[in-house]
Amino acid sequence: SYPCNGRIPGVEGLLNQVYIQPSEGSPSRSPVPRGSTVTILRNISDFGETWYEIEYNDGASRGWILNEFVEPLPDCPPL
Repeated sequence: SYPCNGRIPGVEGLLNQVYIQPSEGSPSRSPVPRGSTVTILRNISDFGETWYEIEYNDGASRGWILNEFVEPLPDCPPL
């Protein structure tokens, strides 16, 4: 169940962009650094995309990121 933990993979070329709302048209927040561990608060699926609401920067930042940019750890429920 949520919350659970996830990791931002250290893959070159990924933008790891975080948004205020679960939409790429939403204003963005600062990207999550590659290799970071994040707290996944919940997910939503809409129009064929799945988004995670995450906390990062030791809980100082919160926003939404596409699920393809997060590796859920074993404590997370399956999508």
